[in-house]
Amino acid sequence: MRHYFGEVPADEREFWLAYGEALWLEEREAKRLAICIARLFGGRSDR
Repeated sequence: MRHYFGEVPADEREFWLAYGEALWLEEREAKRLAICIARLFGGRSDR
């Protein structure tokens, strides 16, 4: 979480909200990287 937000929230509710957002950002970044690699090697990039 520090990677995306700079700090870890002290409040437990805010922690879990930020954790969920960080997981979503990681997933989105991984999908974009997979698309770029697929394009690089001539694969399909529609996913």
